[in-house]
Amino acid sequence: MTASIAVSLFDYTGTMLLPWLKSGYSCYALDLQHNGREQDGINRINYNLDRKSTRLNSSHTDIS
Repeated sequence: MTASIAVSLFDYTGTMLLPWLKSGYSCYALDLQHNGREQDGINRINYNLDRKSTRLNSSHTDIS
């Protein structure tokens, strides 16, 4: 069975993920302002999406 994951980009508030969170998805919000912690059921990842050299890897989260 495949895990259900929702990812929201440039999302500081996490508001757009709430419907998916309520439906049982694992939710990840990527934004430069995040502290890299889970809050209110949403994994908030500090990530600079504007930099071409930035890559998401296992050190950011355990999405696999």
